[in-house]
Amino acid sequence: MSLKIDFDEQVEVIHRFYSQLYAPSAPDPHATTILLSSDTARDVHRRLSPEQQNALMAPIEIEEIIQLSGRASRTSSPGVDGLPYGILRLFLKHPAVASLATTVYNAALKYACFPAT
Repeated sequence: MSLKIDFDEQVEVIHRFYSQLYAPSAPDPHATTILLSSDTARDVHRRLSPEQQNALMAPIEIEEIIQLSGRASRTSSPGVDGLPYGILRLFLKHPAVASLATTVYNAALKYACFPAT
């Protein structure tokens, strides 16, 4: 007996599996208490300066998105959206897509608002 699963069902099963696999788990209250009660003065050299914090929170520009997407292999597997990085880089150069991409990336950075796709 053979089971035939169509492409959409396969994608759904894979999506569900990885969503569960990488879902955040609740923090351990005991570990949190230990971390919060530890002496943080010894770690002051590991803290970011206000300038570093501002640089990390600076708005993301389309040029940066295009440049960093270029680091991915051109032969990498497409994501859930089905777009390989080579095609994505072409789309990002279109003004309407560039505007949408910067809006989405900056909303993710500023508000931790991530789209489903």
